[in-house]
Amino acid sequence: MRWREGALIGAGVVALLLLPVTVLALLVVAWAWYRGWSPLRARFVVLGAWAPVGVLWWPIGLSPVAAWDQAVRVVAAEDGWSQGLALVPLLPMIVALGVTIGAVAWWSIWYRAEHGGIRNPRRAGAWRHRQWARAMRRARGEARRPGLVPTLSRTGDPVLGRAALVTEGVGSLSTLPHDARLLVIEQDAINRHLVVVGEPGVGKTVLLLRLMRAYLEGAWLRHVHDGADRPLLIFLDCKGGSDGEATARKFYEMCRALGIASGRIGLWPSEVRLDLWSLPPERLCEVLVEMVKAAHPFYDAMRDELVYLAVCAPKAGPPVSSVDFVKRLNSEWLADAWDGYPSELESIRENRQHFAGIAATYRGLFRRLGRTLDSGRHLGDFDAVCLTVEGTANTRTAGAQAQAVVELVTDLAVRGDLDGNSRRVLFVLDEFSAVAERVSIAELMERSRSLGTAVVIAAQSWYGLGATNDDRGRVIAAAAGGILQMATNDPEQLAARGGTGILVETGTHRMESGWWGDEGTGRAQRSMVVDPDWVRAMSKHPGSVVYIHGGRAVWGVVSMPNLADDALLPLPNPARAAITRHQLSVVTRGNRLPVAELEAGLSSVTAAADQDLEWDGGLR
Repeated sequence: MRWREGALIGAGVVALLLLPVTVLALLVVAWAWYRGWSPLRARFVVLGAWAPVGVLWWPIGLSPVAAWDQAVRVVAAEDGWSQGLALVPLLPMIVALGVTIGAVAWWSIWYRAEHGGIRNPRRAGAWRHRQWARAMRRARGEARRPGLVPTLSRTGDPVLGRAALVTEGVGSLSTLPHDARLLVIEQDAINRHLVVVGEPGVGKTVLLLRLMRAYLEGAWLRHVHDGADRPLLIFLDCKGGSDGEATARKFYEMCRALGIASGRIGLWPSEVRLDLWSLPPERLCEVLVEMVKAAHPFYDAMRDELVYLAVCAPKAGPPVSSVDFVKRLNSEWLADAWDGYPSELESIRENRQHFAGIAATYRGLFRRLGRTLDSGRHLGDFDAVCLTVEGTANTRTAGAQAQAVVELVTDLAVRGDLDGNSRRVLFVLDEFSAVAERVSIAELMERSRSLGTAVVIAAQSWYGLGATNDDRGRVIAAAAGGILQMATNDPEQLAARGGTGILVETGTHRMESGWWGDEGTGRAQRSMVVDPDWVRAMSKHPGSVVYIHGGRAVWGVVSMPNLADDALLPLPNPARAAITRHQLSVVTRGNRLPVAELEAGLSSVTAAADQDLEWDGGLR
């Protein structure tokens, strides 16, 4: 009878332990399902659950076997049930077993669901979408907690927010057993150019501000501590309007919070001027020619000839401002400047009747542009500059301004700043569709990576990346760093860039009773890594994004950028202090010519010329 009594006691202990273990396992499975965990998300919970067992076993010497034996002895005692508190040493092992069994059960459920193990076809089809929705809900909650989203990762790469899950096209199309916590964009990926696409209202500007904030901090730390090239942030907002003004203010606050001196932050065109005329003569000719469109090839040739004669005059040198350039657009000045050059003088005499209309066109152009690009500051004179063009209100003028800015960025990448030093440039263009017809950004992207210039283009859709499909394809091909895809109504073209993977689809026989049977078929097919329906569904929650790069897609949520002045905090940011100290060693040169001189000169030239020149209708 003793063995029966012992068996009953053992069974009682097992039953007593199985109940909490089972409850814990079910709780782990339910929590993993609710949070949209990947199979390995619970690994840290499992390790943490077994840590107390290790503490009891190693330092204290209470092994699991010894704890079990002690529990059996307590229950076997006459007053054992009244001394149930003696089972407390077993609690760490109970928790560890329950968590481990729950994690293994969740992995089994996930594996069956991802590999065609769900009988009901409707449930099988909805499984992945529901898990994605739960993971994105978790990421949204985590992204709102600043303590969970650092500006930089441990390796110094920018962090945009919290990651929800990862899909990949290598081997199988599934949520990987990879626990991505942070939505990280590697510094090297940014240096190889990015494309950002998202419809209005989904948080595209917030994403760009977050990206610029993180990039600036990482680049400055590399410059201060590792001796890398001095960073320069150039943000071109092609939309303009009241939104452009608000974005410019946020840009300024963000840069000041990093410790960048106010004199090294430029807000163009409201507060600073740039210097288009610092370009080399050959490049200046190309820019001036492209800024004016002709209606006929004949007038194209006349325009090219006049611009060349005015810019490359041997006796005067290149023009230093728009006033100087406009003064040269008459036959008398050109004849004096090219005296001694028979072929050029012959061209001036033959085409003088056509030069008048071209000169009037350029005067009108510089009236619209104002003094914003006239003999101001070199781009290398800044550490951060925000440029706003009115792409919504005046597409024609905005296109000319954006074209000039792109040429200035290209010149900076090739020749460096005024001291000849190379700069690490991040050039961000928002609402690129407003100027896409006039600006060819793909050429800059293709040749600027080796020159230390990274380009980030943001548009509302695939069609906003260029005027033609060829232009859009070139931009995407040049953006080797990846695509940040936010919600849009037409995501198929960009989603296809993520590649495809193997997806298992099953078919199950339906029994006469109405239940699904055990027999059926399975079919492996190629499916897109980035589900377009998921991209469309992100429109309900601004800030949702998927980072597509290298056949892999990381889904996550962008956190709000920190625009507060860190100097107001009890402990200032070390990066901010280092940047502030480093600003003292840099000389800021300022404008090349005062604006009053430019205004007076252009007004006098325009008033005199308008009395004599007539528009011949050849150019527009």
